[in-house]
Amino acid sequence: MLRTATVGGAERLVLEELEHLTSLFDVRVCILGRSAGPRSSFGPSRLIGLREALLGRFDLIHTHLWLPGLIARLRRIWNPRTRWIHTVHYHDYRPLTLGRIRRWLDHHWIYPSADALICVSPAVHESLAHLPNAMLIENAMPMDPVEAPPAWERPPVVGTVAMLRKEKGLDDLVSAVAILRDRGKPVTIRIAGDGPLRTRLMHQIRSLGLEHLVELCGYVSDLGPFYGSLAVYIQPSLSEPFGLATLEALRYRRPVVGTASGHLPTLLGDGAFGLLVPADGARAPALADAIEQALENRRELSERAEAGRAFWARRLDPRTRIQSILEVYRGVRLPRPCFVAPIGTHGGGGLQRQLEVQSRALAAAGHRCLLVQRKDPRLRQEPARMRRWAHLRVLETPTLFNVPGFHRTVERIQGALFVVAATLRLVWARHRFDVIHAHQLYSPTLVGALAKTLLGKPLVVRVTASGELGELRELRRLPFPRIRRWAFGRVDRVIVLTERMRREVLDLGFTEDQVVLMPNAVELPVDANEPETTPDRPLRVLFTGRISSEKSLETLVEAAKIVATHLSPPTHETAGPGHRITVRIVGGPSPQRDATPRLLPLLEDLPQGLEIELPGEVSDPAAEYRDADVFVLPSVSEGMSNALLEAMAHGLVVVASDIPENRAVIEHNVSGLLFPQGDARALAELLFRIREDRMRGGQWTRALRRGARARAETAFSPQVVAAQLSALYHELTRPNA
Repeated sequence: MLRTATVGGAERLVLEELEHLTSLFDVRVCILGRSAGPRSSFGPSRLIGLREALLGRFDLIHTHLWLPGLIARLRRIWNPRTRWIHTVHYHDYRPLTLGRIRRWLDHHWIYPSADALICVSPAVHESLAHLPNAMLIENAMPMDPVEAPPAWERPPVVGTVAMLRKEKGLDDLVSAVAILRDRGKPVTIRIAGDGPLRTRLMHQIRSLGLEHLVELCGYVSDLGPFYGSLAVYIQPSLSEPFGLATLEALRYRRPVVGTASGHLPTLLGDGAFGLLVPADGARAPALADAIEQALENRRELSERAEAGRAFWARRLDPRTRIQSILEVYRGVRLPRPCFVAPIGTHGGGGLQRQLEVQSRALAAAGHRCLLVQRKDPRLRQEPARMRRWAHLRVLETPTLFNVPGFHRTVERIQGALFVVAATLRLVWARHRFDVIHAHQLYSPTLVGALAKTLLGKPLVVRVTASGELGELRELRRLPFPRIRRWAFGRVDRVIVLTERMRREVLDLGFTEDQVVLMPNAVELPVDANEPETTPDRPLRVLFTGRISSEKSLETLVEAAKIVATHLSPPTHETAGPGHRITVRIVGGPSPQRDATPRLLPLLEDLPQGLEIELPGEVSDPAAEYRDADVFVLPSVSEGMSNALLEAMAHGLVVVASDIPENRAVIEHNVSGLLFPQGDARALAELLFRIREDRMRGGQWTRALRRGARARAETAFSPQVVAAQLSALYHELTRPNA
């Protein structure tokens, strides 16, 4: 059983949460400030003092509002291991005292340190969209109808429920009552709540001579009779991140007047469920006009309030909110991985795509993820790219400028700099992660080994490529073999993609227990590809990836020439529309193994009916998959091709070279087709069969497309891979693992 401390503020929400949490957890509550009413609601056995909240041992701390959050952040300085959740109740700092200072502290010191931030409204969540630990769990309350006297039968009494604070705009409401009195239409106002503005309000009431019209009720434990006594409910807030009292007034079918600030326009349906007053300008006269109008139209506004109650009853369910909070509690207890990657997230290679897909799936499952990488200036220059990586926190290491003529030297210095800087980053962020997950056996593994030695965190390494051009062969050509062998000895688990990788890793000295077989993941589009099969449509063949020597693209070009020669007999001057083949080779050149110089001469003197396009890198790869009929991967060596998995996820007919890495993905004639690597004629025969089947209606190719999609869903979906990673993290972080 967990022992949890909920540090006070927003007492009503805490009370509602405790009704459910006390049956699951051993809960202790600390309330800051003078809150006699709510304090008595918790019971003396659950209340603790500030000293115990700061120094006591708990598995989880859940804070509400600013001062408790600040205290929890200070506690983290000497006790960083306790998991901490903070509920954020506001987003507009302008009405707050020392608002700029508080905003800086929140956004730069308090909020980033929390394991999870619960945002009570979309407006709050939007203000924290740049923080990966922020999530939206809207406030909610039971919205079943409550019997109360009709508002149009009540005397002209208006009221509000609010903490007596500056941002609630209560001084403008009192001024509005004075304006109505001066107009000869006096109304009585009742204010339920307490707070630091009480003395100032009392002085304002006396100075305006409103003692007989304004009643400060203080804390009210049972708000039902209070709402029932009102003819109109007023919410005059300068800033309102949610408006729980407004929602409750709708539940009692009270006519509502609210300011157009924060979440109030949403709660009032932009005026459909009540009256809205501008939040800026001359607020007091506008409030007076709205109160006068509301008192004159109480019956109509009561009907609009009932419509609002019914609407929000369908949208906001307290049980759903509690379940979401419990999911957050579970999530912050999950192991937190720290990924170490040698290349910035701006890169478009397979490593970056896998890192993005897998980390997003882990974050969706509740894991809090951290990434240490080289500095990526494009990440901040491109807002869309930043949003793609908003699910994790990125820590960057410095990079060096390339010097012409000294590329190799700069590269080696850059590698050493990354090892040192990334290790320091891990030490600095040691309390934010539980598992080190290095991608590649090069410098990330050295970083992970050093960090494990210093911090004692378990280390997982993921191998990304094998074969002639894979990591394991490349390691034999790198310097400092003894240091690398030492680093391998610090590794707890090695993730490999295929059986071939497993054998290569075992040859390095790892044991069977250390090696884990786990595939790449691929995001699944909503709908699989269903290309047209009309006879006059050319066969459209696609390759996506690096234009690199190991991709053996000359095999694809030669095969396309053979197909085009058969489909376009030389006796015809022009090929008919159904006797054409289009090949698109999408991707940029590889920095180390550029195959473009070898490929371009093959594109001269193409047969009639054959078009080969090299558009380079494209902004929307998904559009390429949607427009293609066949995806071809003729590689000599692979890890586990992301492009192949993406083509299968889009439901294309996939044709790949018969190498071990592709055999691990494709079952021949079920989820795709395999051909002997380098055999252009065998590839041409498969393309010819695909074209002929399409001319006959496409039954065979339709079965291949569906088999490819099904294989991607069952074996390579992000959820499947994330579940395997999560199980591995749990295994390594449990006691006595």
